[in-house]
Amino acid sequence: MARPSTVSTEKILEVALELFLERGFDVPTAEIARTAGISEGSIFNRFSTKQELFIAAMESGSPNWADLIPSLDPAQSVEEILSKIMTVGISALEQSMPRMMLLWSQRKAPSPMEIHARTDSMPRRVLEALTTYFETENQRGRLHCQRPEIAARLIMAAVANYVFIRTLGIQVREPMEVHTYVCEVIQTLLNGMRSGVASAEEQP
Repeated sequence: MARPSTVSTEKILEVALELFLERGFDVPTAEIARTAGISEGSIFNRFSTKQELFIAAMESGSPNWADLIPSLDPAQSVEEILSKIMTVGISALEQSMPRMMLLWSQRKAPSPMEIHARTDSMPRRVLEALTTYFETENQRGRLHCQRPEIAARLIMAAVANYVFIRTLGIQVREPMEVHTYVCEVIQTLLNGMRSGVASAEEQP
């Protein structure tokens, strides 16, 4: 049967992700190409190395919460904005967590440090976007963050913790739904930052 004249990058990543998750990093690129219906050379026309293909496959298909953050309507309340950020972040991490576990288990694969140290890695982009968001809210006077990056890290940590605990199946009392968790984390965080705003306004 004749091969299709063109195969999208998305299709290549879909095939690569399935095979990497099933077989690990050792799956040959020739097999990925054959399954996708292209030549092996076609893969390397789009990805310079197997590691680059692996990283792109691991990051493909998950909600892009790095790009979501600057696109949110600044007229919305801080609670609404952070709720959307955390909800999408939890969804993204729930999809990528199995892939991350694969990364950690594959000795020949790029290490998490190698992947996330890249300037365009998703965690780095999310941290930068969240930090910028909190800096902006400082300037608008809606929040008071002494270190906006700390607030950004707390949001990312809360997202990661929810997914990690749920993945492990840990339950202390009663199940905690995403909406409840997100709302209570945000209120806890904002109570501290808004008290800082009030204190600043009370100073002579």
